[in-house]
Amino acid sequence: MSDFYTKSFDSCYIVTGDGDFGCVIDFLNQNNAIVGVIAPSKEGCSFLIREQDIEITFLDSIYPKFSTSYKEKAPDADVSA
Repeated sequence: MSDFYTKSFDSCYIVTGDGDFGCVIDFLNQNNAIVGVIAPSKEGCSFLIREQDIEITFLDSIYPKFSTSYKEKAPDADVSA
């Protein structure tokens, strides 16, 4: 990661819950290059990520905002025109 990074970008989000990325997140955090992590759920997010001092957004907590099962479905569009 450090060979690739070399200031190729200013900031990023990492989308993962996998602990294998804990060292990457730590490296980016030390170089002030990570804004936050987006993980599927708190239960599905490794403690190697949760223990980092960064913002973590869990998708299961915001899922209802985007799911049509929680909203009134839009009427079918007329495609015969």
